[in-house]
Amino acid sequence: MNNEVHPMSPRFVEKPAFTVAGVTATGHPAQLDHTKIWDMAYMPLDSVLHPLSLDGGYYGVTTCENETYRYLAGMAIREGAVLPPGAESRTIPAARYAVMDCDMNTIGATWREAYESWLPASSFALDTNGFDFEFYPPVEADGVQKVEIYIPVKERVRAA
Repeated sequence: MNNEVHPMSPRFVEKPAFTVAGVTATGHPAQLDHTKIWDMAYMPLDSVLHPLSLDGGYYGVTTCENETYRYLAGMAIREGAVLPPGAESRTIPAARYAVMDCDMNTIGATWREAYESWLPASSFALDTNGFDFEFYPPVEADGVQKVEIYIPVKERVRAA
């Protein structure tokens, strides 16, 4: 499989607010070791969090507050679930999302294409009240880990 990304045609979905629980790492997204976060920090909690999961998939949520980037690796869980020690949760606000489909081999290129080409050329703007996130659905029979990239969007305001 090559790493070529084709012109984007995202689908759009409205998602209600939901809660993701897992572990958080802090640092610039390009400098975080995502494999280490998942393998070393999240996976020790998976046996407790997985039974609380709403959809069996995993989420990587990026937030930026006061110029500090946080990456939450976790699962969507039911409201009010009791978390194990070391886990934290974050409510992802309701939003309209542009969703780009890719896989683990094309995830970086898809993010770049979404922000550098698709979003600036689209009729949408980033909805800064929401959070970007990646959804990793359960692996299918073909063994390929599919990824859905969610970017909160709103209609771009046109100058009169």
